[in-house]
Amino acid sequence: MKIDDKNLDQFCADFTKAVEALQEKYGVTIELGNITYWEEYFTAKMTVTNGRSKVDTDRVAFDANVWRYEHLGFRKGMYLRKFIGANGRVYAVYGFNNHSKKYPICVIDIKTRQRSRAAEGFVRQILSDTWEPEENDEFITLQ
Repeated sequence: MKIDDKNLDQFCADFTKAVEALQEKYGVTIELGNITYWEEYFTAKMTVTNGRSKVDTDRVAFDANVWRYEHLGFRKGMYLRKFIGANGRVYAVYGFNNHSKKYPICVIDIKTRQRSRAAEGFVRQILSDTWEPEENDEFITLQ
């Protein structure tokens, strides 16, 4: 079968399924990253992280990229911290999409568990300039 732009999503899903056995056998986290497709070939980034769960890997990735968004009030250790939006909904920021200039922040609505990308303006609404993390601040758990 030839991999093309029509079946690339299915390839990603099949790849993810196939590596689950390897992850369990070797105790690693394997993640297929961005795929770029050309007419005759495609490239993909694959990350193998030794001995960490998906949540731990995501937390490390969050902390590694948080410096890009310090101007919004983010700091290391804020992965999956709850924030109340201006609309009264509760959100958590769980990552960054460094390749998207318009919607670089990844958020999740706590009630609906809907994940989406957000513009910096939206994030400014859910973070105040005076917010400081406290010891009893809540975190969410992704399943």
